[in-house]
Amino acid sequence: MNDLISVIVPIYNVQDYLDKCINSIINQTYTNLEVILVNDGSTDDSEKICLNYMKNDGRIKYYKKINGGLADARNFGLEHATGKYIAFVDSDDYIEVAMFERMHDNITEYNADIAEIDFCLVDENGYTKKKRNSNFHVLTREETVKEFLSGSNIENNVWCKLYSRDIIKDIKFQINNRSIGEDLLFNLEVLNNVTRVVVDTREYYYNYVIRNSSLINQKFSINNIDLVTRLENYPFKLKREFSHYFDAKVIKEKVKCLNKMYSTDCLDNEFLPILESYRKEIRRYPFIKAKRYLSRKHLVTLYLMKFSPKLYVMLYKKFQKQ
Repeated sequence: MNDLISVIVPIYNVQDYLDKCINSIINQTYTNLEVILVNDGSTDDSEKICLNYMKNDGRIKYYKKINGGLADARNFGLEHATGKYIAFVDSDDYIEVAMFERMHDNITEYNADIAEIDFCLVDENGYTKKKRNSNFHVLTREETVKEFLSGSNIENNVWCKLYSRDIIKDIKFQINNRSIGEDLLFNLEVLNNVTRVVVDTREYYYNYVIRNSSLINQKFSINNIDLVTRLENYPFKLKREFSHYFDAKVIKEKVKCLNKMYSTDCLDNEFLPILESYRKEIRRYPFIKAKRYLSRKHLVTLYLMKFSPKLYVMLYKKFQKQ
């Protein structure tokens, strides 16, 4: 337990969730933690809660800044982190007591750059749903890139991962007026520095709380299109052999964008030209490429969206309710 883990917690108006979040961090079985609480201009009692915890636990560092959004708060936390490893926890979520112990064991035992664990979705009634099947993988750099871009075993998000400080110390979250896709774009940069990644989904350790304001519940907006545009314009830096996987990733994000449009009944006239252009690209995307560069799950979703968007959305909604 000699390795210090810096845990960055961006905070904005989450007074009803903050106690549970902080308690779940400070009561970890892995105790050598630096807990960085970044108050991103909250107007509720979040500051009062943070100051109370800081008085009673010397591992907690509290910072208050002008509101700049999630990416800006995370970057602020990265600037003040001193640990050998870095983790992110969203302030309305909470984690299981052995999460950092499991992640640290995996990242050190396999000399990895990232350790990823599974998470579950928790609604406001406490109902939980595990995200993935139980598996354990130790991936090389090439395997990591392919798995991430194809959507097979590595998630877009940053909050179910433990990062070696060395691979992210020069990387920042992109700051703009959008709130979608920050994790995806951050991890694309991280891929350039990775040599080995451990993905352990045998148990879940991170609890993602679904609120009305959660990204997963937000209706379709220009933000969804903005993510696709930023991804299309992303300066691809990886080996040329991975370019087809990246193209498949863009197609997959367009499928997700269309799903968001259909499933939230947001077929506003201003979005229809973009909707139609995405559908055309999806219909033109070759089956041989989809089969090679997408995971089986995303291959199925691609072709459902390609031939019957209404059926896809119906099945998607049914699956989400289960």
